[in-house]
Amino acid sequence: MSKSFATEKNTKTSLDGGHSFAAVGLVIGLFAFFLSMSTPWVMAEFQPPPAVTEDAGFSFSTWFYHEMFGREDVAVDEVAAETVQEKPEVSREDHWTRYWSLLVMAVAMAGLINSTIGVLQRQNNFVCITGISLCIIAIVFQYFIIAVSILVILVILVFLLSAIGVDF
Repeated sequence: MSKSFATEKNTKTSLDGGHSFAAVGLVIGLFAFFLSMSTPWVMAEFQPPPAVTEDAGFSFSTWFYHEMFGREDVAVDEVAAETVQEKPEVSREDHWTRYWSLLVMAVAMAGLINSTIGVLQRQNNFVCITGISLCIIAIVFQYFIIAVSILVILVILVFLLSAIGVDF
């Protein structure tokens, strides 16, 4: 019996039971990368508008109204209630777009874990490394725009300081 068992081709143990963690990590990483790239569009398109009382034009018009007609008894909230149509207003703190970056990072971490398990199980290295790279890029891109804006501000600051004669 041991001879027939030793001659079979399927004696290699499989730790994953036919499941490719590397491929799943790659697909999840690609999904996280696409979610990450769509972040500026999602935030601009689906975020609720600011409250009317936070609008600069509304603040100026309310001040101008009080100055012209001298109605000190009317509060800003009463004027806002008159000018806004009756629709339920969702506050920015309670809106689902507040958790968008957290969602993208959670999906990227799931892909990163799957791809890392694929590396540990010695699955296809190209698929594992591509999945890990996509997940890391998805996480980094969430902060990329902030980093670029800080870099632009620093460059402008250096140019302004060098224009007034400050040497570095």
